[in-house]
Order: sequence, then structure tokens, then C-alpha cells
Amino acid sequence: MERLKFLILRLIAAVLLALGLPGVAAAAVPLHPCIARLPAAANDAERLLAAPTTYDCATRQSEYGPGNYAVRFAFKPIAAAPGDPLVLRTTSVWQDAERIVFRYGDGTTEALDWNSGNAARYMTMGAIFEFPVPTHAAPLEAIHIEVTNSANLRGVVLGAELMSRSESFALKAWLVALYAGFAGLSLALLAYNSALWAALGHRFQLTYCTMVAALMAYTFTSSGAALMAFEALDNNTRLRINYVLLALGAIAAVAFVRDFFDEASRGPRLTRITHAAAGLLLASALAFALLAPWQIRWLDLAYFVTGGLLLATVVPVVWTAWRQRNRYLGLFLIAWLPPFLTTAARDAYGFHLLPYSFWLDNGNLIGFALESLLSSLLIIARLRALSSERDLAL
Repeated sequence: MERLKFLILRLIAAVLLALGLPGVAAAAVPLHPCIARLPAAANDAERLLAAPTTYDCATRQSEYGPGNYAVRFAFKPIAAAPGDPLVLRTTSVWQDAERIVFRYGDGTTEALDWNSGNAARYMTMGAIFEFPVPTHAAPLEAIHIEVTNSANLRGVVLGAELMSRSESFALKAWLVALYAGFAGLSLALLAYNSALWAALGHRFQLTYCTMVAALMAYTFTSSGAALMAFEALDNNTRLRINYVLLALGAIAAVAFVRDFFDEASRGPRLTRITHAAAGLLLASALAFALLAPWQIRWLDLAYFVTGGLLLATVVPVVWTAWRQRNRYLGLFLIAWLPPFLTTAARDAYGFHLLPYSFWLDNGNLIGFALESLLSSLLIIARLRALSSERDLAL
């Protein structure tokens, strides 16, 4: 058991070291948004550039609520390198459409229009939109964006940055490798543990496989791969699916914890509370998927609150396992620390306690991967103990 703990700690250290090596493109230019409400959609680039006259660059974007917005990015003039044009990258959020206007030093403008229905043409891995910046002789000096029907749950435009096409290609290649590695690991663990469940029939093996399958499905949609695979898929529909799949993954994860610590999770009261919390989370996810954008802020809040309630039901299980001196508790805490931290960070972000970060959207992938792998090692240790107990009984 001590040797297994040492192996797990070494594995976590190796993964964290590897994650620090690639990084994101160092030459990317982060863009700070200034926003203003638009009473109606702008008709052309000139109107968007001319109105409104007052932009707010200090107030948190989400405080303005849903609606139509004008977003302005002002920066020092940037000239693209010959043969390596610029691209504008932004994080996917709930909105109906955008009109992006690029303004150059000689006064000329170029416009690009897209909407949620044709968003697949600009979607890249990591659920990040990438828009080509037209090349002009004069340097780029400003970007204006008209956003139509923004839900503005966390912001109107998030994670905006300018970088060269070559830098973007390197970043996308790294993200593809990261997600592909997670997919390969998940498929291997799913096949291996499904075979073990078919042979041994322990319930915690089945709930583990269900958890891995749900997290794989959620990663497929949340990474933007679903939009890249199905170009007709509406991006807002993809976001609806995200809520449901993440709820199913959380429910399966809590079920796995309860089944793994079966002695610690027994009791009619805790069982009823867990089932009620799982039902509330699933109901809130389905409500968001079916009703949004109607009352979308309250639906989003209900989703985060019910998700927190469900995760809280794990605390008494772990506490009881600690009081019973369960031999697997230490391994369990090591395995579940990464997803717990990423989930806590996302909940804090959902309640506007943390600012947006690239790793808030992609860090959960690392937590899921570590948890799935280390939980599989937990299952191996548990199965070994069960086999020893069976042999001793015989």
C-alpha cells in the first residue's frame, strides 16, 4: 500500500511538471474589453465605430446583465509579420451573434459577421473561437465587436487575445495533444474496468465506468470537438448539452464514492439526501437546457447551487471512512484532490469570486484525467483486498 501511494505521488508530480513545460503562446497580446450597452443591433461598421460614445472599462462585465453590447479593444498599433497574419481568439460564451470590425491606422475597416448557428467555422479545440484578422499595409489599432443577445453570465467577451497564426497553430497543437491524451486514457480505463466488472460484478466498478463515460461525453462537448465534428450544431445548443452532461458526470462521481465506501455511505437519511441532491442537480441542468435563455441567470445560479449541494454529500461519507480508519481513504484523497480543486475553482468562478482564466475552462480536463487514472488504481487495490478476503474465507 505504501508503495502504491509513492507511485501515485510520483505520477502527480510528473504530470504537473509536464504541464509546466508547454505553456501558452508567450507573444500573445491580451486584450482588455471596454463595453457599452446597445439598445438595438448596429447596421454597419460605421455605426458601430461611432456609437455609443461612452465605454466602461472598469466595471465587471457581468454586472450589466444580458442584452446587446458594443465591445471595444484599444491597444498599441500591431503590424502582422509578412506571411504570418494575426488571429483574434476569444472564449465561447452564450450569445446569438457577433459583428467584428477591425480598424487600421489609415482609417480603413474590415468586418466579419458570425452567429451561433455557423459558429463551427471558427471553433477550435478548447472551445475557443479564432477569427482571422485581415492583413493591411497599415497596422491594426483597434477592434470593435457588436454582440447580439449576450447572456453575460460571466462576461460579454472573455479571454480575448491577439497572436500570430503560427503561435496559434502551436497552441492548438498542444491542446489537441492534451485532449487526445485524455480521450485515449479514458477509453483504456473504460475498456479495462468494463472487462473487470463483467468478470467480477462489483457495483463500484460499474459506477466508475459510468463516471468515466459521462466525463468523456462532457469533454467532447465542452472542448468544442462536438461543434467541429457536427458543423450544423448550434453553439448555444452545445452549451445546453454541457450543463446536462456535467451534471450526469457529477452524479456518477458521487455514486462511485458512495459505492466505493459502501460501509461509510450506508444509512437511509444520507441516501435520501444524496438522491434528493442528485435529482435537484439534474432538474436544474434540464431546466437550463430547455428554458435558456429565459431567466438564464437564475437557471445558471440554481445549477451551481445544486451542484455544490451534491458535492457536499461526499463530506459525511469521507468523514465516516476516516472515523472507521478505512485503509483506502488516503489513496482516495490523493486521487480526488485534483478534481476537487478544479471544481471548487469553477464554482468560485460561477459565483464571480474568481476572474476568468484559460485554465478554468481547460484545467478541469487535467483534474478529470488524474482522478480517473488514480481511481482506477484505487479499484485495483480494493479488488486485491476483496480477492484476498475471498481466498481467506474459502
